[in-house]
This record gives sequence, structure tokens and C-alpha cells, in this order.
Amino acid sequence: EIKAYFCDFQFDQTEKDPSLAPRYIDFYGESVHCQEHSISLPLHEIAEACRDYDNSQSIQPDAFILHQPKSGSTILSNMLTVSHPDTRVISEPTALGQIFKCDKCDHDLKVQALKDVMYLLGRSQTSGQLFVKIAARHTIGL
Repeated sequence: EIKAYFCDFQFDQTEKDPSLAPRYIDFYGESVHCQEHSISLPLHEIAEACRDYDNSQSIQPDAFILHQPKSGSTILSNMLTVSHPDTRVISEPTALGQIFKCDKCDHDLKVQALKDVMYLLGRSQTSGQLFVKIAARHTIGL
């Protein structure tokens, strides 16, 4: 069973200036709720409950941006973030990184965890575009 940490934070701060929270972990760091009230729950159980509640309404990523040093991926991510109000860029989500780096995890469990995380990341909006930027250290072997 894979556990995940959940807390409340808003993406609003990046709409005008993406440099305020350039990575997903920065949202976590800025949220008082995440610092003081983060809870650990079974990932698949929560994802299934959300699918039932949402009637499976979650947008799929339009593209993945694979970060490499000096590649311009951060500039691209920032441009996409401010380009349109319905565009969301999730930069270097911790959950994906944790799943990618788990070498000893069961393959089927990892695939399910990736599906669950992507569903949860896309559920905050039902239209528009979603881009996910993956950290360089997690792109090895992709």
C-alpha cells in the first residue's frame, strides 16, 4: 500500500508571477496548512474516492516537460503558466519523483500510483491545459 501526504494549498499565486512558487514543493512550503496539518492516507483509496465524487472528471496532461539543466524548460514552464488562465503547469511534483525513484516497488503498484497521482493533479480543473514538468533526476530511464 502506498501512502501519500495531503494538505490544502492554492495554485493562484503563480498566475501572475510563476517565480513566486516555481516548483510544486514551493506550494507546500508556502502553505501553513501543509506545514502544520499535512496528513498521510492510502493513495489509491483517496484517488478512488475522488474519482467517485468527481464522476471521473479530471484533465489529462497535454504534455510532459522533461527538465534538463540549461534547456530552457523553466522559461517554457513560466511562459505556459502565464499564457492563458486555463493553463496549469505543475512543476516537479514530489509524488511523481517518489514513484519514479522507487526501484524496488512492484511494477503494477507503481503504474497504479502514477495513474492515481496524475488523476489527482488534474482534478482541480475540468477544462484547459495541463503540463507537468519532471525534474532532471527523475527523467533517467524514461
